[in-house]
Formats: sequence, structure tokens, C-alpha cells
Amino acid sequence: MDKAATAPKGIKITAILFILVSVIEIATMLAESVSNGSLLPPDQPFASALVLFVELAGLAAGIGLLRMKNWARRLVLIYSLATVLLSFSATSILIMAVKSGKYTYTFSAPDAVEAACYLALAVWSLYYLRRPRIKGLFVPKAAADKPHEPVTTA
Repeated sequence: MDKAATAPKGIKITAILFILVSVIEIATMLAESVSNGSLLPPDQPFASALVLFVELAGLAAGIGLLRMKNWARRLVLIYSLATVLLSFSATSILIMAVKSGKYTYTFSAPDAVEAACYLALAVWSLYYLRRPRIKGLFVPKAAADKPHEPVTTA
């Protein structure tokens, strides 16, 4: 039986959300590149390349989750942990900069909703994909049943 067909709904939903977020972000980058005339904006080429790489990794992770690949589960966990840590540190830095008067920034409602959705998906992924029952689904059946051989040194 196909692993994707037996995946719990939570894994399917998480995978689909990662795929959707990545496709939307990549499409947004491509639309902006058409208006700018280049894929990477000349003022921020490194940041744009990094975002593109991260979104492609998110797309691969979503597809891998649908196929119940453990590397995809690990990639989603790393991506989610980075999202949580960066969300809190970026928010702290932004608040300090605005309070100091050196920086003015208005956070629009759509920006706030988008950030909250990213953070919610990251927190959900960290919680759900680390649960023992879910984690166990990603271990091949033969490897789980096979006893571990002791390591011997000569």
C-alpha cells in the first residue's frame, strides 16, 4: 500500500500547507521579477536568492511529507524552528528600532495576518511532527523491527 495513502490527515494538511505557502511565495517572487525585469532584485540579490532557496526547500519538504519521507519531516522541523526563532528575534529587533526613533515602520493588517499564519504553521509542525506516534510513522517497518547489533571495536 502507498505510504501517502495511509498518511494521517494531520500530515497531509501540514504537507499541503507547506506546498501552498511555497508556491504562493515563489509565484509572488516571479511576479515581482517580471515587473522588475530580473529574477533577483539588484538591491537585494542575496536576500532574494536565500528566500527562493528556502521556498524551494519548503516545496520539496511538503512533497516529501506527502510521500512520508523522514528527511522531509526533519526538514520541516528545521524550517519551523528557524521560523519561530527568527519571528521572535525579528519582532524584538523591530520593536527596539521603532522605540528608539531610528526607524519607522507600519505593519499592515495583511502583513500581520501573514506573519501569524507562518508562525502558527511552524508551531503546529514542531508540535505535531515530533509526537512519538507520528514520528514512528516515518521509520521504515523493517528498520523498526530489526534489533540493533552492538558495535564492536577491534
